[in-house]
Amino acid sequence: MHTLTAAPSDLGSLHLNDTVSAATGGIALLVAAALYVIGKRVDGRPYLPRIEVLLVLTGATGIILTPLGSWLRSIVAWAEQVITAGAQKVLGDQAPWFGTAVVGVLALIALFALAMDLKGKKVDVWTFVLAVLVAITVQSIPGPVGHAALTTVTAVTALVDWPIAYLAGVAGAAA
Repeated sequence: MHTLTAAPSDLGSLHLNDTVSAATGGIALLVAAALYVIGKRVDGRPYLPRIEVLLVLTGATGIILTPLGSWLRSIVAWAEQVITAGAQKVLGDQAPWFGTAVVGVLALIALFALAMDLKGKKVDVWTFVLAVLVAITVQSIPGPVGHAALTTVTAVTALVDWPIAYLAGVAGAAA
């Protein structure tokens, strides 16, 4: 593991957290979809836009634990390798961390944009895309900032996951 990376090179084996299971993630996505489709005011605005985004973030976190999530994380690992290989062709062996840094900065930008959308009450389709991107890429942010971002996303998704798991009776909930 390189000193600038928050994760080992085998990103497919990482789990965002162990509190959100694939089952509760799927339930969160179904509830978010139902709220998005039928939970709108007369003027078309959603009643609970921030809750919908948190449900999508939690659902995407649960999906990370599935083979689809593993495949998505392998795309992130591949992007890191390709960027690093390109940088090493230009800079030589001086930048073995370049791909991790670029993907980490992009993940930080997605996390910041998501936070600003939620703070500014601007929730649209782009916000939902950002929530999914954050769930997939937050593990790629290197260093202490990455640890803080991962811990924050894990805490938020665990808070959303707990009531879903409890109400759905998913094994291991509220343990």
